[in-house]
Amino acid sequence: MKGSTAGGTNKTKSIGILGFDGLTVLDLAGPMEALAVARTDVDQEKARACYAVSIVGFSSKTFVSDSKVTFRSEEHTSE
Repeated sequence: MKGSTAGGTNKTKSIGILGFDGLTVLDLAGPMEALAVARTDVDQEKARACYAVSIVGFSSKTFVSDSKVTFRSEEHTSE
């Protein structure tokens, strides 16, 4: 069904992916990439993003992967 979405809503959904020290880069980047490229038809000429994806840090704004890549989250949870 072109132009419709599940539940009848046409809003972009916000998704936060949790980042923490020791995670693997692929476990963060893979889901982010898949969600970031998802599109739905608005009409015959336009498409919009299904998801607005952000990184959420577990306890701080920065965290380091198992391969020593440092990430900066947009938000963080409070302990």
